[in-house]
Amino acid sequence: RVSERMFGMEEQARGEPGPSIGPYERTLWSNPEMTLGSFDASPESEDFETAGAIGDRPAIAFSRSAVGIVQAKRDAFVSDGTVAVLHNPRHPYRRFRVDRSGDHCERLSVDPELLAEVNPRLGRDPRRPFSFPAAQVPLPRRAATLVRLAAKHLREPAPQVPDALWVEETL
Repeated sequence: RVSERMFGMEEQARGEPGPSIGPYERTLWSNPEMTLGSFDASPESEDFETAGAIGDRPAIAFSRSAVGIVQAKRDAFVSDGTVAVLHNPRHPYRRFRVDRSGDHCERLSVDPELLAEVNPRLGRDPRRPFSFPAAQVPLPRRAATLVRLAAKHLREPAPQVPDALWVEETL
């Protein structure tokens, strides 16, 4: 079901960027259950390696560049277009430079109840839905392509409001 409370769709139709969240993040699309955002951090930024913590909902990051990720109490790994990074809510992490361009990705945050409904194999604790040891999972090309296609659709100025139903169903 598509919520009537789509965030930023009219602004996007006028070619205006979505709201900024912190110094690197921009919301591309949102409804009450999901938010799609983009993240772009230059390695020259003095706080590049001190990433902080994820927001109040679980998030999945889809990298557009290679970047090192270290989540608290987990092994370091390199995220690139072949893996999706799983972030539990409020779980601290930091990053390190791998690609000289920095850290560039799309991020999908999802309501924990919806996430558990979509994938019953995930943990039932909304504070830790990604309860398995790995912080990344292989990313099928089709999934990566669909996320990037939705982000591209939302970034491009269009003569009319982006199709909210298409975005929600694609994600």
